[in-house]
Amino acid sequence: MPLKSYGVLAGRPIGMAPGSGANPHIQIHLVDDQTDWRVAVNVASALAPSELLYLIDSNFKHPVLAQLEALTSGWHALPNQPGGPALDFIRSNLFDPRRMVVLPASVPGPDNDLNEKIGLYVQRAMADEGARVYAFGERWGPEVGVKDKIFGFSPGNGVHDIHMNQGNVGSFVADDGVYQDGALLLHFPARQQWVGVFLKFQSPAWHTDDRTGHTIGAPAPVPPPVPPVPPVPPSPPTVDGTVRIVAALVSPAAQRGRDGDPRQRHAQAGRPEGLEAAGPGQACDAPGRHAGGRRDLAHHVEAAARAAPPGRPDHAAERRRPAGARRVLHGRSGPSGRLEPDLLTAWERGGALPATPAMASV
Repeated sequence: MPLKSYGVLAGRPIGMAPGSGANPHIQIHLVDDQTDWRVAVNVASALAPSELLYLIDSNFKHPVLAQLEALTSGWHALPNQPGGPALDFIRSNLFDPRRMVVLPASVPGPDNDLNEKIGLYVQRAMADEGARVYAFGERWGPEVGVKDKIFGFSPGNGVHDIHMNQGNVGSFVADDGVYQDGALLLHFPARQQWVGVFLKFQSPAWHTDDRTGHTIGAPAPVPPPVPPVPPVPPSPPTVDGTVRIVAALVSPAAQRGRDGDPRQRHAQAGRPEGLEAAGPGQACDAPGRHAGGRRDLAHHVEAAARAAPPGRPDHAAERRRPAGARRVLHGRSGPSGRLEPDLLTAWERGGALPATPAMASV
């Protein structure tokens, strides 16, 4: 979409302020026969790179100049078409684009930035009462009841976009159009001199559409990559929402404990206080623990052995023996870490228990 109100302002300059700050513009105060105007000239870009391309032609010649001399002071809206005063950097043959160079807005030193290059001719026009400035761009205002923020006149009126307005990028593509480029042309009648000031941001393209002013051959925007979708693991098969038990393993030892094995109950009930039941291959005589329990257990074992007839086991005595005694005997180990066979043999035969270092320590 082209600029909303493109045209040219003809007036006499009476003031100027150099560009500064985050969005620098050279500000020029123009007046016509009735109205005050402010012309805002970009000297830096909001997009990187910030430096502008510029060309100042101090001996500018072009057929459009005759049409400008015929204009009265003030604002003149211009149609976006060839044959009239409307400017187009690409189609109006105003200058050779290769002559444009990059220049910063403001740097230390004399005559080496846009503020100084443009300011030189504006100040010369301010000193010449016959000089006129023609500002091409987009108009704003009048802002009724609002004072101009730079020069303080009221109502606010002005012209901006004093630069090339086609081939833009980003959000500025909406400003694209043909025969609507901005520029400053300064006329010094006493010298018969025209000075042309042409500005362009570095981001716009030189190759644009003849109807829309959009960049030709611009690459289509690349969509962001779509992240790969992780594979979905297959769901386990189900039959009508039911669960079928294929197999089950029940531990016999655990089953006897749940069913209330009388030997296990007796082992728990008959175990002397402070004595822990030991499983196969485990010793219950940990150092410093259950010393009294071991002595009581040895007493029960010896008494049961003496009551059994020689040569065969006494099953009644075995039933009377606390279950914990048998668990401990089967769990006692000698110095080598193995179960002591003499203890097991004496017990199964009903004989007296032999003296062992383990029993002696009890």
